[in-house]
Amino acid sequence: MLIKCAECGKDISSNAAVCPNCGNPVKTEDELVKEGLKGGFKLLLIGILVFLVLAAIFILLSTQNII
Repeated sequence: MLIKCAECGKDISSNAAVCPNCGNPVKTEDELVKEGLKGGFKLLLIGILVFLVLAAIFILLSTQNII
């Protein structure tokens, strides 16, 4: 199967370790999945942090009868 090189955009084999045109390393599906999971995990942690901060603010304001 042919894929596009992320660097030069040429068609290369999905089995290639590097692009024969520019020498850019080709990432395997496993590497791409791991990167996606890392990004998703970071986003999840940020979402939880934002939720906790907003919940803390709401609790503090509601105990002071401001809301």
